[in-house]
Amino acid sequence: MRTMASWRVRVGLLLVVPGVGVAGCQRSPAPAPPPRVSAPAAPAPAPRAAGPTAAERSTAYSREHPWGENTGTARLHGTVTWAEGTDAPAPVYRRSFLLRGLEGASNESVRYTLRTDANGEYVFDRILGGEYELTDGLAPGSHWRLRVRISDGDDVGLDLTPGNSRQVRDDFPERDRQGGRHWLARPSVAMSAQPTGWHSWGARAL
Repeated sequence: MRTMASWRVRVGLLLVVPGVGVAGCQRSPAPAPPPRVSAPAAPAPAPRAAGPTAAERSTAYSREHPWGENTGTARLHGTVTWAEGTDAPAPVYRRSFLLRGLEGASNESVRYTLRTDANGEYVFDRILGGEYELTDGLAPGSHWRLRVRISDGDDVGLDLTPGNSRQVRDDFPERDRQGGRHWLARPSVAMSAQPTGWHSWGARAL
């Protein structure tokens, strides 16, 4: 009886002593928890390409289609000179010119307008092919009324001088009887070759 009671006491002592196993070894510490790994951050979205501004769209449109829907592949250009009395011919600057399609032609509704530059030069660039009247009738006291036929892709040079003015050659004398109002009143595409306010020595304005 005593032996059994002693054994129970020893067993109890062994069980209640903290940190000591049956064989008398120290208990191993609990393993540390695995390190916490953060999820990788989502990549930043690529920046959206900025679209063209209104000014850029306008510039691109004017470069590609300077005459809007009436932009073509032909070109008409030349120099305008005039002489009064015994003066030598001089370039005419800031003279308004109209290039309009003839009635009944495929380009009847087409209108182009511009002004000559400081050298008296004019350039109707990237226009539609067809039959036209070239005139400075938009200005008071017009000097030229010429018929011009130009095809798509043509590059036509035509200088305007006293030698092909209305006093020498008038391809549309009926305009005097019609008064010109039927075409002067129609809208046209305007383009100025030079900004306002400039002048050039040696050139004259009619």
